[in-house]
Amino acid sequence: MKVLNLLESGDLRQFVREISDKYALRIRRSIGQHFMIDKGLIDLLILNSELKSDDIIIEIGTGIGILTYFLLKNCKKVYSYEIDPLLASLVRKEFIEFDKKLDIISEDFLKTELPFHHKIVSNLPYNISSPFFHRISVLKQSPELIVVTLQREFAKHLCAAPATSNYSKISVYPSYFFKFRTIIEDISPHSFYPSPKVYSSIIRGDCLSPPDVVKTADYINFLNHLFCRKHKKVKNNLKPYFKEKYSFKWKNYYSRLDELENMESQPINLDREEILLIYNDIRKNFPEN
Repeated sequence: MKVLNLLESGDLRQFVREISDKYALRIRRSIGQHFMIDKGLIDLLILNSELKSDDIIIEIGTGIGILTYFLLKNCKKVYSYEIDPLLASLVRKEFIEFDKKLDIISEDFLKTELPFHHKIVSNLPYNISSPFFHRISVLKQSPELIVVTLQREFAKHLCAAPATSNYSKISVYPSYFFKFRTIIEDISPHSFYPSPKVYSSIIRGDCLSPPDVVKTADYINFLNHLFCRKHKKVKNNLKPYFKEKYSFKWKNYYSRLDELENMESQPINLDREEILLIYNDIRKNFPEN
């Protein structure tokens, strides 16, 4: 029996066993190699991706091709990034029948120019969760939507509302670019092989049109300072930002911060629009030159 028939039948655990035996795989946990073996979760990823026959998809972390297979069955083209040369090679060999629809890219997703695509669907390697969201936020053309599996704690931060314990910079910056919602919050480690040490979640993000200013390096720097101590006053957190940005003027400028709104607030209680208003007020009232 062809090994891909195991994917078609939904026997994902046996597929992992046979591929592992055939290629004498040494699974590298250090780079996030945990293969999803719960067919129901794969179905949820596909369903919430709303795939169309002409969709072009990017996947990060091909692994042994489990999610890749079901993406290929439902769309026009898959660009799948895999930095492990053995995994990239075996998927090319086993998926030869999809040669025209599948392009395995043996490069670092975070460092390469991306091909045109409509959506990103992935069991994301957890060690790149934060860099992933920064990478997709600076794309010239954002995907229509993303559907990804994340470590549960990271997903809680990503989807958190203001004034909640999980609210942080991670909750704010990506929210300018995507509207997030949780598809399933608690995924057992036993849904993967090998089992990670943490629970996971599936989230979906639908593309938004962010203000141009939030894409700048200075805005990211501003957010880093603002959330360095999210329970402290905004004014106090911004003191190092002013000292860094305005050089010899900073003392004069910092003393005038009370003229602006929300200076006595805590960052944890401010939504993304209030935070953007603070930044724009600073730009308006404290010119650099």
